Amino acid sequence: MVRPEIERIDGTEAAARDAEETKAEAMLARLQALDVDSAEFTKMFATFRSAVLTHARHEEAEEHTKLEANLDAERLVDMGDDFVQAEEEVS
Repeated sequence: MVRPEIERIDGTEAAARDAEETKAEAMLARLQALDVDSAEFTKMFATFRSAVLTHARHEEAEEHTKLEANLDAERLVDMGDDFVQAEEEVS
């Protein structure tokens, strides 16, 4: 929902968030292969957590700000409705 709009508004921003997500997905795959009681898991999980939180901050500070500055209120409401609907479908 959000990324296609950001790609249209700022392709560089979208690419940066995509890269963060790709990195986090790779870390998650490595975590899944580790023993949860190992020191390596603990260290990697801390790195993963930091990467995910940083990504979320970037989305909130950069993507959301650009959406609000570049889209009209009706489009933002539509996107919010789409998000709520997607969340309901998942749960």
